[in-house]
Amino acid sequence: MPGPLHVEVQYEPMAAARPVALRAEWGIARLILLNGPPGVGKSTCARLWAAGRTGSVVVEVDELRVSIEGWQHDDRSKLDARRLALEHIDRHLRSGADVMVPQYLGRTDFIEELERTARAAGAVFVEIRLTADEAQVVRRFEDRRADGALHPEHEVQDVPKAVAEAVGRLADLATTRPPASTVAAGGNPTVTAALVAAELDP
Repeated sequence: MPGPLHVEVQYEPMAAARPVALRAEWGIARLILLNGPPGVGKSTCARLWAAGRTGSVVVEVDELRVSIEGWQHDDRSKLDARRLALEHIDRHLRSGADVMVPQYLGRTDFIEELERTARAAGAVFVEIRLTADEAQVVRRFEDRRADGALHPEHEVQDVPKAVAEAVGRLADLATTRPPASTVAAGGNPTVTAALVAAELDP
């Protein structure tokens, strides 16, 4: 009688290019980083993508941060929120859920932590970057701030400068990280979510 099937997943840098095959063929969960400048529409896109998808979870680092008492006056709240996010992500991945994290990350440190968390949970890490015209991103940023909801980036004074810096950091990131899929987010959020879904499950 043949022995049990053993499947070994290799987590080389280009593993993120095969998220569909891994999910469809072996049922391996995915940790999806939805990166992009502040105001591009990451959170809205993530929620639309997850809606109606059984076993899909959105983990919002910024929401966790603003839930910490006194977060506005303590820079450690950023690290505490990331730690909490990693705990949530690990638990959901180990349960077999796909997890999407909509978060602007212009440096590699937390991205690498996300990758390690995915690997430890037996999941695959995928990065998708949303792009849009800078002027449009600035307008969305200002519209979001006007709605009154708490957000760590609402204290930004010079929004055009902050957006331009974020776009520049993401461009630099693209030269040091494995290739990531890019999705144009200049249109309707529902369309953007559909484009992200097509990248993940064509």
